[in-house]
Amino acid sequence: MTRRLSKRSDRRAAILVLSAFLIVIMLGMLALALDVGYMVLVRTQLQVAADASAMAGAAVMTDTRAALVAEAQRFAGYQKAGGKVVNLQDADVEYGTWDTKTRSFTPSSTPSNSIRVTTRRNDQTGGNALFFGRIFGMTDFEVQASAVAMANPRDIAFVVDLSGSMNDDAEPCWATGAIDSTFGSQGFPNVGSKLMQDLYDDFGFGAYPGTTQWIGEPLGIVADDYAYAELTTDDGPLANSLVPASYQILASDNELARKQKAYRWLIDNQIAVIMPSAMPAPNSGTNYAYWEKYLDYIIRPRSISTTAPGTPAPSPSPSPSPSPSPSPSPSPSPSPSPSPSPSPSPSPSPSPSPSPQPPLPPAGAIPTHRFDWIADWNRGAAWPRIQPVSLDNAIAMGPGAFWVEVLTAQSVLTANGTPLSPGCPPYNRGTLPPNQDPDRITGFNNPNRSIYPSVSSSVPRGFRNRIGYQTYVQFMMDFGRELKPDGNSYTPLSMNNASCPLHSEATPAGTFTFPPRSQPEHAARRALIAAMQIVDDHNNQISDKTQRDWVSVITFDTLVNGGPVIQQSLTGDYRAAMTACTRLQSCGDIGTTTATESGLIAANNHIKPTKEGGLGRVSANKVVVLLTDGVPNLYETPDPQINSYIANNPNGDYYVDGRNWVDAPLMQSAMMQAKRWQVYPVGLGLGTDYDFMDRMSRMGDTADGNGQSARGSGNPAQYEQRLVDIFEEIITNPKVRLVQ
Repeated sequence: MTRRLSKRSDRRAAILVLSAFLIVIMLGMLALALDVGYMVLVRTQLQVAADASAMAGAAVMTDTRAALVAEAQRFAGYQKAGGKVVNLQDADVEYGTWDTKTRSFTPSSTPSNSIRVTTRRNDQTGGNALFFGRIFGMTDFEVQASAVAMANPRDIAFVVDLSGSMNDDAEPCWATGAIDSTFGSQGFPNVGSKLMQDLYDDFGFGAYPGTTQWIGEPLGIVADDYAYAELTTDDGPLANSLVPASYQILASDNELARKQKAYRWLIDNQIAVIMPSAMPAPNSGTNYAYWEKYLDYIIRPRSISTTAPGTPAPSPSPSPSPSPSPSPSPSPSPSPSPSPSPSPSPSPSPSPSPSPQPPLPPAGAIPTHRFDWIADWNRGAAWPRIQPVSLDNAIAMGPGAFWVEVLTAQSVLTANGTPLSPGCPPYNRGTLPPNQDPDRITGFNNPNRSIYPSVSSSVPRGFRNRIGYQTYVQFMMDFGRELKPDGNSYTPLSMNNASCPLHSEATPAGTFTFPPRSQPEHAARRALIAAMQIVDDHNNQISDKTQRDWVSVITFDTLVNGGPVIQQSLTGDYRAAMTACTRLQSCGDIGTTTATESGLIAANNHIKPTKEGGLGRVSANKVVVLLTDGVPNLYETPDPQINSYIANNPNGDYYVDGRNWVDAPLMQSAMMQAKRWQVYPVGLGLGTDYDFMDRMSRMGDTADGNGQSARGSGNPAQYEQRLVDIFEEIITNPKVRLVQ
């Protein structure tokens, strides 16, 4: 009995011991599980810190190492692991190369295309005490987490507007005064004149604006709209027998011959005198065709015609209205010689009723040359009949004798008894000058009302008939880099002309050679060079050139005989890209010249991956920077395709009002963003349409918190610096991504 009780007690004791042991084991396992869970939590918190730190560091990877580490440590310090602030060690921030094919990170001593950050919790970073591990002799543990972030490389396309308005700020016959008046009150006196002086310096034209003379002024021609007609009459200053034969107007000359002789005199004796530095040399023997176009450009055409007294007649033809695409004026037909009247009156006819006749003006107000009274006659005025006199005698008698009798529409005035030729009033001469080129100062979008809405069309009109550097610079700006005034020669503004004056300028990237400083395109050239230097500064420590940012320069303007041009294909040679920027010049300002969509299409096709037909890299981020001073007015995608895309991809930023020339580039921006590309529209100039630019930035996922694009300056004095600031912000804030 006693033995049985003892055995039972032993079993109970054993069970109790075993139970106690199992309880201890279970408590230990629970403690271990709690510690393991704690370790997992700490590691998760360290991973969050590593991810944030790597992303922040990669964004400034090409800054100094000290700056990179400081940025990584700052973001790591925002996180806690195990209740303690994460303390990132300098040695745990590594440069390296991320291989997108093998998905592996290889550390390097210099910046490459990525960085790796390792966050730790150990004795050096604050320690990790275990709650229950000490039961098993474990008092703390070490845990870490790593992240790899990649910022480079980027394939960057700078897409630059070279439309006709990109030199508008340097057009002295309408823009200069507007710029001076707009910004003078803002602390920038004469900023427009300063731009023009820079341009004059480049051409060697002396002080702006220089001497300006009315056509024929040295010959005493009256400064009015009929100056050319006066210059080419039978009794005008060029009809004198002492005038050299190459300039002398003869009674037998037709209007074309008169024009050539008068133009030759103007080229050799007026243009050459007041514009001695102009190129090509003002010489009618060698460069007549070129300078003929300049004179056609500035001379106001006038219609010289007559009607019989008392017959209603149309007013003198007005000058052509300015338009972007001027229509050619009809060439006048040679005027036939006058036929004698079938029944010439031997004596004056009775005067008509005096009631409709205007009184003779007082002697001091009588016009000093014939065309004033001819113009009045063409307006239907009837003047009292006066005994006819020869023109020579009338001139000798003075201004009061300029009222000569008009007998019939076929009347013949005489000079020394000899009938005057059809080139002398009052006979029909048609529109003068004959065969005048339609490209004139009142065309070429002068003034550009979208950029300078306050400038009246009368401003450029006021420069007609004026010879001087001021109108010649306007002439060169209007013809731009690619238009040939005479069909054979570019103006000296164009780098296509061997006589284009080049000059050297210092820039943040060194000294470069530039063509004349037409604006705002020159500010764009310099700002783009500065942008390339910023890219260089942020990549020069990356030893593997295939992992650097690559840049390209694409320009756009017209679609006819132009189109987008790859000025610099994708390259890591930043100096070559800078040099390409020095050559940028805008096109001539005839018609519509802003094919923005085409520039974006060209950029897309150029930097897309090689497997898709482009020159871009598969692993590179794609960035498109659009630099433009105005809204689009040309496009190439067919309307049905644009309408279909918008219908299938609705977005409130489309205009959808039939203006596909603005919706087309917005569509291109949206399609790039769908591929995770970034499109940065950057405005340049006073007239930038920021409604359009903001829409494009929202489409391209680059708008700021207010939904706006980057704002350039409207003040020419601040163009360059503002562009540099914008480019630096874009370049130094790359799009980064975690790759591990």
